[in-house]
Amino acid sequence: MRQVQRICITLLLLAGLTLVGCQQVTQGPTPLPEVSIGVARFTQPMHTWDLLAGYVPEDQAALEEKTLRELDETFETQLFRQTNRRYESSGASARCLELGMSKEDGSSTALARWIKVGECMGVDFLVVPQVLKWQDRDGGEAGAFHPAAVTMDIFIIDVKRQRATSRFHFEETQESLSNNLMNLSKFVERKGKWISALQLAEEGMRQGIKELGL
Repeated sequence: MRQVQRICITLLLLAGLTLVGCQQVTQGPTPLPEVSIGVARFTQPMHTWDLLAGYVPEDQAALEEKTLRELDETFETQLFRQTNRRYESSGASARCLELGMSKEDGSSTALARWIKVGECMGVDFLVVPQVLKWQDRDGGEAGAFHPAAVTMDIFIIDVKRQRATSRFHFEETQESLSNNLMNLSKFVERKGKWISALQLAEEGMRQGIKELGL
């Protein structure tokens, strides 16, 4: 009886293999079509109605326009270096944002305003970077009284579907190696130096670009 069972199992396995071999090869999912992506200028939310997510830190001083534009330039440089996509420039988003603000009735949400910016730019998706906390280094590369600290978000907004689809959150204050041995790889990458807030933000941008799949 056992021998008959073994023969039956063997025949079933062979039949299964035969069926698998005769099946047609199925193709993977259809590649996503080319989409147009715009990049908004860096903004600093100062009120809750400017936020797409998160909260406004207490006693946060307004950043200089020069710092925000340096963030724009750094972000666009990283997008160019790390991706093969073409992006609508942040300059176009600034014009659309100004146009939208001039027509603002004060009742719309931050998401609604950015959707309007994306529509004005004529893009399918809009990348919206926002800086929430900014503390520059107090001191030099060899030693700092207060280290750099940055908190920022990068959002991807689906303009056509009118929703935010992804968010990357970055929050870091540089620590010495003696305070946190887990930072050994960062310590080596930074060559043992205390970096500026802009350099810290640049590290966050590289992480965000990778995690968001830009």
